[in-house]
Amino acid sequence: RILYDVGFLLSFLAVAAIIEWVTPLLGRFSSSEQKKLRRLRYMLQHPVRGRVRQVIRRLGIWIFSGVIVSFVANIATLPLVSLHFGEVSLWGVVVGFIMVALCGIATTVMLTWILMPIPLLAPVAKFVVEFSVGAMNHIAEWCAGMPLLNFSLSLDEWSCGVIYAAFLL
Repeated sequence: RILYDVGFLLSFLAVAAIIEWVTPLLGRFSSSEQKKLRRLRYMLQHPVRGRVRQVIRRLGIWIFSGVIVSFVANIATLPLVSLHFGEVSLWGVVVGFIMVALCGIATTVMLTWILMPIPLLAPVAKFVVEFSVGAMNHIAEWCAGMPLLNFSLSLDEWSCGVIYAAFLL
């Protein structure tokens, strides 16, 4: 019965698309061994600047990867969402990564607070969680008010199947 559950199908399609499309795509952006050696040499010569460059580079890779993963998962699930719900929202494609990052920040701070409830840090934890959740609410309100990001589109089973066949190719 789970094969006919829309939630399962959406999760499966999103993960399958990430594995099939994102993994090879991000592999093309990986550094060669020569570049890795140059970066290591630079870090040994300039420890502070090298560490800062490494952190900035990793942050850039993390952001780029998040944007690509969010985009691919949303594009892969759009036909099925259209088939089952008749409404399509592109705001996940546009701001999905930002929402995931904000949710990750709020969840990490809350879990850290639960595991280590240090009273001195309570105001900081409260501020970070309230800011993250408030930002997510404002983004969702903005997206809900954008007519270009929300529209009716009702695909039939045949059209949805053709789109997924094209994805497989």
